[in-house]
Amino acid sequence: MIKKDFDVAGVLRKISHDFHGPKKDTFKNVLLVGMQHILGTTVDMLVVMKEYGLTHAVIGGKAYSTHSQSAERIKDLDFTYVASPSGLEQGHFDIHVQKQVQKIWLAALEKIKKKKFDLIIILDDGSDLLRATPKLFFNEPNGLTMLNKPGRIIGIEQTKSGINHPLFKRLPFPIIDVAGSFAKTKIEYPEVAALIIHQIEALIQKTMTTSFKPTVGIIGYGTMGKAMARRFTAKGFSVMVHDRNHSKHDSFNQIRKYNKSSTLMKNADIIVGCTGEDITLDKANLSTLLHCEEKKWLISTSSKDNEFNCLLKFIQKDERHLSSDPLQTFEYKNPKGGSLEMVKGGFPINFTNEVHSVPPQHIWPTRAALMLACFSACEMSLEKSDHFAPKSFMLSPEAQWLILHEYARNNTNLKELGHLCRLGKQELNDFIIRHSDSIPLPLTPETIAKTVVMG
Repeated sequence: MIKKDFDVAGVLRKISHDFHGPKKDTFKNVLLVGMQHILGTTVDMLVVMKEYGLTHAVIGGKAYSTHSQSAERIKDLDFTYVASPSGLEQGHFDIHVQKQVQKIWLAALEKIKKKKFDLIIILDDGSDLLRATPKLFFNEPNGLTMLNKPGRIIGIEQTKSGINHPLFKRLPFPIIDVAGSFAKTKIEYPEVAALIIHQIEALIQKTMTTSFKPTVGIIGYGTMGKAMARRFTAKGFSVMVHDRNHSKHDSFNQIRKYNKSSTLMKNADIIVGCTGEDITLDKANLSTLLHCEEKKWLISTSSKDNEFNCLLKFIQKDERHLSSDPLQTFEYKNPKGGSLEMVKGGFPINFTNEVHSVPPQHIWPTRAALMLACFSACEMSLEKSDHFAPKSFMLSPEAQWLILHEYARNNTNLKELGHLCRLGKQELNDFIIRHSDSIPLPLTPETIAKTVVMG
């Protein structure tokens, strides 16, 4: 349920003050370059950052999630908004996003030509923008010195698929890993899972005339997959799961676990992709879907159109199934007479191009995590040491502690979170460090030296 009067900006202001104090010139001489889902809470985050001195920002959105009025609000803040390019086609979002990334960096370079920035913060969702960072920042061609070369570059990534990309670890600058933060994992994934299940239930009620409950198959049993499996079983659904890393198959005994994803696909009515990768790249999986004789619903929870990409490209070859709107749900009749309903054209089901994809009272912790990561990037850039390791660092435990406490204060029904927040600050910080994916931020020369030794 969306609380329309929930003051996200107010919460972000409080968190910012508690974490960083009243330093209103924090982002002076900083350029923020971002690829984000353009939603109401994204604008709230930018509003608060502007109050802390941010005057230079280039922000691009994604075609499947952008809320047009929120995009206009970004322009009203005197920031550069880069609209998604036209010509989106089924199964080819990667090409589309590369065009968008190029547009964003071209707009950013125009600003860099006019002004020397102390710091560039790259705020990304999927690592496409990070991986396209211009090489001339690091390798100056033909011995020429780049005009207005920025003092430092620090990236921020908020998705697991972005962090796990094979090229991600080769980036020549430090990254703050928001995706692997305990605070984001603990709060966002369960809330997004609840929203997706609500949307799937609405889909079932709309398309099924009987009281039959379909079997749900979840491929990708990570943080999101586990959250969805538990919520589906709590609602009485029969659930089966698969993860190629069998060690992720935990002791939760109310689900069926399959070692082969193709077997799961054969037996499930609803197939939910939670991998961040193309699950139809596997020939057995693609064959299963193209030769099934019953109806199946295909649903993605990941960024882009990754989960069923090979299938989408196969379908695109058949002009009868080309949609004028690649973001709309469509039905494909396979050669065996089976029906595949591709929900939202293979894009994530939880984005509707509305002002909020998740109720603001539940998604603000992610915006807070991104914003506090930007504050931390500014603190990192002030360090005089040249030993900035080009690797991933966790969102600071202090930032996560503040987010968890504020969320628990507004959600007293969450007993486990409440119990965690009753721990002493140092004890909770230690817990956060143990349950986050990256190493702590190096904010002093001493900790930087230790970090370099650890690497």
